[in-house]
Amino acid sequence: MHNSKFKKLTGKTLISAVDFSKNKHTGFFKTLMGDESPTFNFSNSREGFEKFWGKLQAFKKKYELDDVVVSFESTSTYGVPFIHFIRKKEVRMIQVNPKHTKRTKEIADNSPNKTDKKDPRVIANLIQLGNGLTVNIAEGHIQGLKNHIYNRESIIEEQKRVIGRIESHLAVYFPELLDLFSSIQSKTMLHILRHYPMPEDLLQADPDKLEEELKTVSRGRVDQTKTNRIIKSARESIGITEAGESYRSTIKSFLEQLELFNRQKKEIEKSINDLLEDIPQSKILLSVKGLGKISVAAILSEIIDFHSFSTIREINKYSGFNLYEVSSGKYQGKRRLAKRGRALLRKTLFFATLNMIRKGGIFHEQYHRHLDKGMPPIKAIVALSRKLLRMIFAIVRDQRDFNIEKTKTIKTAA
Repeated sequence: MHNSKFKKLTGKTLISAVDFSKNKHTGFFKTLMGDESPTFNFSNSREGFEKFWGKLQAFKKKYELDDVVVSFESTSTYGVPFIHFIRKKEVRMIQVNPKHTKRTKEIADNSPNKTDKKDPRVIANLIQLGNGLTVNIAEGHIQGLKNHIYNRESIIEEQKRVIGRIESHLAVYFPELLDLFSSIQSKTMLHILRHYPMPEDLLQADPDKLEEELKTVSRGRVDQTKTNRIIKSARESIGITEAGESYRSTIKSFLEQLELFNRQKKEIEKSINDLLEDIPQSKILLSVKGLGKISVAAILSEIIDFHSFSTIREINKYSGFNLYEVSSGKYQGKRRLAKRGRALLRKTLFFATLNMIRKGGIFHEQYHRHLDKGMPPIKAIVALSRKLLRMIFAIVRDQRDFNIEKTKTIKTAA
């Protein structure tokens, strides 16, 4: 589905706005000539959608309008069924940033209160002022990628929570173990938690067998010296010993959850790989050295349709990679990222860039040139992330595979 940047509104334009909620939505109509409808509620159902469309048609006929804009905030998942319903009509869809509606509401009545009756009016007023963003609707394989990527992200968040809970318990029962391993999910750490969760469990094990066991699990990374350090930490541990069985049971439960999450992630990643095979743009993106399949899937699921953007400036704004500065009088402010757009897209590009600045990566030399000029590391990575987005936009637009020489002609801005 393609919805380009909205063209100029005229006296013949019907500006409709919808504020979404779980069970009901609130609608509102207006014209540039000052004609308005009362706000009205309609249910989140086919009957409710038809009610909205009927009211829109009546308003359009009454004021003899021939152009229809349907606008809404860009965050609500509750509005997705309505958006798929309305996209089949002869309308233009425009979304507004929720932060803009929040600030505009506070300016309008000097109050932070949220009311459904106020929200659609504010959305409509923002559209009238020309503040709107491209609407991209995921369909087919892209919608499948979107589902899988967001599911994967939620699983990763759950993993982090479980890891945090394990660390909290270890801080009570075996705090020294946290200093011996950099990650809870390392194979050796998981093995110890599974078989020797308390210091006394390690002390009861045969040292030689334990050394061989850990050496095998770690593939040789844990040697005799490291094993001795683990045993010494167990012997000198300050961890408590009370209610040890309940602690062991709790750790076992947490490890089972981590195993489930890892299994689910593998299944999702397989499904993502299968979907990418049927998406032509994925082959172009995968030609970029440093972009893996998960990164490509995330980029496609967030941008949805590259052809919805006619310029890199539009896609920068959509992603939140556009720059702004606060200047007043003689004060010249620093340029900063707006960060008002697709957070997952920015995150994906940032971590992809981290791979590309390593030795042998496509941005390695450019990254170090930035550092040599005095640019802070984070700022340099962000600048190259913006460049990566421009590069991706260019190769998809031109339907060509990645060429390392072409990257040298793309300007990098901090």
